[in-house]
Amino acid sequence: EAVVSTQSTGEQTMESSYRIEDISSDPLIKQLMQCSAEQDAGFIRVHPQGFMYPSVMAKYIDKIKAFEVKDDDLWICSFPKTGTTLTQEMVWCLKNKMDFDTSKKIDLDERSVFFEWKAILKESAGKFYEDQIDIAAALPSPRTIKTHLPFTMLPDQILSGAKRPKMIYIVRNSRDT
Repeated sequence: EAVVSTQSTGEQTMESSYRIEDISSDPLIKQLMQCSAEQDAGFIRVHPQGFMYPSVMAKYIDKIKAFEVKDDDLWICSFPKTGTTLTQEMVWCLKNKMDFDTSKKIDLDERSVFFEWKAILKESAGKFYEDQIDIAAALPSPRTIKTHLPFTMLPDQILSGAKRPKMIYIVRNSRDT
């Protein structure tokens, strides 16, 4: 299915176009699904970039792309296992004047929302979690949002430059993770 969504941001109009391909019937994907209790519902590929996600992601792409970004947001963007949690903790402590006592009392996931968490969970597991995209939208400014999404899958307001949040992009040599 091809999807084109148009979003008006006042001064600019951003058009986001993508196509979702169900790749669950691919023999290698079937083998992966047999080996993984976490992802047995199938996989999709999002074009034109070709990123692969659990099939539940298809329900969230429009919501992610249309997310209302604020200029004072701080986004922590990374590939998984590259030091995201450590970065989240450092950022929170710096933003909160090194308040270690509060950081011990409030779970890191509450202080820094994992944006697409429910969109990558097995659907049966996802029912136990709230939609983090909705939680992020309701947070007071300034918000800290963590994501493992590639740049082109971020909200359209970031891609178009309509909103300019602070972005921390973590890069790490994959051989030492």
